[in-house]
Amino acid sequence: MRIHVILLCTLTLFHLKSGAQSLTVHYEQRVNTEKQLREIADPEIKKQVSYMLSKPSNYILNYENGISLYLKTPKETVAEDLNIDQSVKFKTITLSSDDSGIYKNFKTKEYLHGVDILGKSFLVKDKLEPYEWKLEDEEKNIGEHRVGKATAKINNLDIVAWYAKDIPVQDGPKHYYGLPGLILELVEENNTYQAVSIKPNDNKLEITKPSKGKVVTFKEYNEIRDEKINEVRKNARSMLGN
Repeated sequence: MRIHVILLCTLTLFHLKSGAQSLTVHYEQRVNTEKQLREIADPEIKKQVSYMLSKPSNYILNYENGISLYLKTPKETVAEDLNIDQSVKFKTITLSSDDSGIYKNFKTKEYLHGVDILGKSFLVKDKLEPYEWKLEDEEKNIGEHRVGKATAKINNLDIVAWYAKDIPVQDGPKHYYGLPGLILELVEENNTYQAVSIKPNDNKLEITKPSKGKVVTFKEYNEIRDEKINEVRKNARSMLGN
């Protein structure tokens, strides 16, 4: 098992608690492979899929006094691949990529997400509504941080989050937020997000709002995305003769 150790020196902790909340957090996103691999019978295909899914995707969360932008690192462009007909052939089709990131403004409750779906640009525009987190009694250590556990049902997914009690930032990876501390680890059904480094910033970050694409709500975006997923899978299986 790979263990991520997150180290913050005393100066960093003092810097945060003094009110100057400017952070850059590096997250790794890993696919939870158990479900995907269980559905594959062919050993060679299983090996190929396991290798592809074992590679983490890297994201950066830039946070500046209540405003943040969550972006894929520049060296990566693919945000989501679909595995098509894994029992016969190994094939992936790129569904979407995060073009301009996920923007959250906790002061104005503004949420923006610039995303590309099969070559078409969308700007997801919505309000930051509070999630119904349940704060559990369970705690553990992640690196030098004592973290608390929280659970929620979000977009029909069971979510488990671990938040740092000593970093008073209500943000986290992807579109997750609203806990009394920075989310260092978050588990969805198919993905796990883990903070692997946290760096305080001495200089103010310039955070740019996503602005390009057809404006849709978060609900509309999920409906479009699900429709495209079903369409791509149906067409791909048809091409493969299934």
